[in-house]
Amino acid sequence: MSRMLKPGLRLGLVAACLVYVLWGVDFSALGQALAAFSPWALVFVAVVMAADYVSMGLRLRFITGVRAGLAAHFNACILGLGLNNLLPAKAGELAKALYLRKKTGISLGQSLDAVFWERFFDLNALLSLGFAAAVILDQKLLIIPLAALVSVVWAGLFALRLWPDASRFLIGLLYFKRLKLLAAEITAHLAEHLNFRFFLRLGIYTAVTWGLYGIQYFMFLTWGAGLSLSATQAAAIFLIGAAGMAVPSTPGAVGVYEAVMVAALGLYGVGKEQALAVGLVLHMLQYIPSSVYALALLAKSGLSLRQIREEAQET
Repeated sequence: MSRMLKPGLRLGLVAACLVYVLWGVDFSALGQALAAFSPWALVFVAVVMAADYVSMGLRLRFITGVRAGLAAHFNACILGLGLNNLLPAKAGELAKALYLRKKTGISLGQSLDAVFWERFFDLNALLSLGFAAAVILDQKLLIIPLAALVSVVWAGLFALRLWPDASRFLIGLLYFKRLKLLAAEITAHLAEHLNFRFFLRLGIYTAVTWGLYGIQYFMFLTWGAGLSLSATQAAAIFLIGAAGMAVPSTPGAVGVYEAVMVAALGLYGVGKEQALAVGLVLHMLQYIPSSVYALALLAKSGLSLRQIREEAQET
């Protein structure tokens, strides 16, 4: 029963979002809004998006410490993003770790350590933007759950640094030998990175990655869609849209992302049809190229969806 509850809740959320998005939509007006996008703006956004993927690859290469093979790290990032669009439970993150192990020769524990630092610093970036949006929207309750989560993880990392024997004791309580070995390896890699210089450099890489992500939104909203939005308004929409992509729902947040964008743009007087057109086109720009590229990489890499699922269950 409990195993069916999660999928049921997610499907319920998606169904509610689709009803919200499609209820009362004038599809003729929606078609006109879709046709009004500037094609040159879409090309520009696609170029910035590609640069953003390169910056993700550079960040991942910095975390792993593998000095060669930017292409492998770039491909690993796209594989993770694309498969997260297609598979449930963020399986793309494990696929990224498996791909890195296969292409760079690093261990699974080191790969998972790199994925952790990527996602954790993304959460910190989202939290930083959340504080800014809380001031803009005067809705400080929106960031409390995220702030609590990030604080708990930071506390755990500092505890690992201060009391390493406690982590070894907890790992010793694990039942399966393979899990003990993997947990011990990941913990060792985490401990290696617990220093100010690593945090500073990773923070700079993350700022560049998120800066390029924000530029995509701003140029798409103002140039591509022709919306009259200030920089602060565009920043608030960017934050809400990024949070919408992170909500546990369908793979790729299909339906949920569109609902979030309609609601966010509605705060600034954008009509439902135009807001839905913005959500659809921006989502497709983020969804289709990375998904197609990821499937091509998957076929070429020798990995399979079955192997990824089996590794996920074992890990």
